[in-house]
Amino acid sequence: METKSLGFIGGGRITRIFLQGLSNKKALPKTIKVFEPNADTIKALQTEFSAVVAAGSAADAAKSEIVFLAVHPPVMMETLQAINDAVKETTIVISLAPKITIEKMASVLPTKKLARIIPNATSFINEGYNPVTFAAGFDATEKKQVLKLLKKLGKTFETEESKLEGYAIASAMLPTYFWFQWQEMEKISEEIGLTPEEAQKTISSTLKKALKIYYKSGLTPAQVMDLIPVKPIGENEPEIKTILNTKLTGLYGKIKPQQIMKILILCTGNSCRSQMAHGFLQSFDSNITVRSAGTEASGKLNRKAVEVMKEIGIDISHHTSDSVEKYLNDEWDYVITVCGGANENCPAFLGKVKHRLHIGFDDPSHATGTPEFIQSEYYRVRDEIKAGFRKFYDEQILPQL
Repeated sequence: METKSLGFIGGGRITRIFLQGLSNKKALPKTIKVFEPNADTIKALQTEFSAVVAAGSAADAAKSEIVFLAVHPPVMMETLQAINDAVKETTIVISLAPKITIEKMASVLPTKKLARIIPNATSFINEGYNPVTFAAGFDATEKKQVLKLLKKLGKTFETEESKLEGYAIASAMLPTYFWFQWQEMEKISEEIGLTPEEAQKTISSTLKKALKIYYKSGLTPAQVMDLIPVKPIGENEPEIKTILNTKLTGLYGKIKPQQIMKILILCTGNSCRSQMAHGFLQSFDSNITVRSAGTEASGKLNRKAVEVMKEIGIDISHHTSDSVEKYLNDEWDYVITVCGGANENCPAFLGKVKHRLHIGFDDPSHATGTPEFIQSEYYRVRDEIKAGFRKFYDEQILPQL
């Protein structure tokens, strides 16, 4: 199956690398839409690749058959939201960025045809070393189509998603640790008498042979390094190693995906207290997964609960009242019960929950009296739920993130 259209959201370096690699193999489709806010960047791409059409928005580019997300991690979630309505269930979406997981992508987009790849700059010359992960259940035929396209950029192989950020440090960014040193060696070589051509040939040839002897001679690393007794910058090796370890492990800590905390809030009817708690906890942190359910779900939301939450800027009207059975087979970091009945009927979650808590509240739907009193009860319980779950978030969730 031939790819008819590609969309790129972000027109920076990695998009240029992809387009050049595909162009080298004459594999560019007829339609390539690129959304890039910088006019000079998109103009440069169009100068190099005639098939590139400037998309008017991220959503416009996302209407393509295969969509590549070439944006930095801090704006990835915002980008996913921007293309949500344009992406169809048949759209294939491939992220080129670290940190944002397939699970997070799936939480926003309607398609299940999701993948992540950590591309190498050497894809520019079709010599890439590109690890890729596909979402579970990705159609086998379409996966084959995607791999066929990606393999034109060089070696492309499937790996576990948990290793992608490791490959980003060990492969994608690896050349940057050495390129400037090779450039400096060329300058030094010219200063000590070699011509530019001789300097370039000497360094490139020696590097190739040095890699070969290090990895294919059968010697240990220590034995290889002992072959040359004079080491002009040997005294600086500890300092260089410290820089490498500090910088790279620190960077890995920044780009590795945060653990997605999963929290289930239980009540009896899942119409009032658990819904308000759900709304508050999600408002504290959009990066955690919060769900609510009932042991005897009513199937509808309490109208007054929706109203009092809306008054303080939290819209829970889109929530659904779900049975606890919907989540019995999932694993949770926390299951929190907010009413006595649910607290007594939660043993089904034992074994799949790291922490079980009970934070109880009165049920305002049982309040009787004047309309003013009943309304005040909803306000009281709402505010108590906010305070209780704020305390829970600050004391137990934040320290783990």
